[in-house]
Order: sequence, then C-alpha cells, then structure tokens
Amino acid sequence: MALTIDQCTQLFRIVDESNIKNQTLEALVNEVYKKFDPIDYFKVGTCLVMLLQQDLLPSPEQRLVAVTVLHELYRGEPVANTPFVNVFIQLLVRLI
Repeated sequence: MALTIDQCTQLFRIVDESNIKNQTLEALVNEVYKKFDPIDYFKVGTCLVMLLQQDLLPSPEQRLVAVTVLHELYRGEPVANTPFVNVFIQLLVRLI
C-alpha cells in the first residue's frame, strides 16, 4: 500500500522548501506526527526514500528534513526493527 494522494500532498507540503525555511526540524517532525497515524509511518518513510533516491528533493535542507523524519519515525525502536536502516547505512558509506 502507498500513501493516498491527499497524504502525499500533505507530506510534500511539509518538505516543501518554502515550508522548511520557516520551521525548525523539531516542528517539521511534529507536523508529520500530527498529520499521519503511526500505522502510516512505513508508507511515509517509503515515500521519503523514493523522493531521496529519485533526487526529487533538490535542496540540502529538504534532504536533511527527509532523513530526520525517517530517523524520528522509528526513534526508540531497536536498530534491527527499523525498516529504513539501510538508508542510513548508505548515507554513512557515502560520507566515508
């Protein structure tokens, strides 16, 4: 299953460049928590990964927000239970 069109629109608004320039990372993550139920977190994360992989988030700030949201969606979970751990591993490998 994927996000609905309305959910995609909400997520795009959150990571929109004009929106992120006016808010803190914490506020943006809280906005995700308010707009999406925990049952949809995997779908939100999958959408963010696709946006990152397809270079549809052109600014570094947008990519930072996407990675931060990915991390925060499963904060407190053991790393082994985090479905997007491979994304973080790939990002770390690029840094080396």
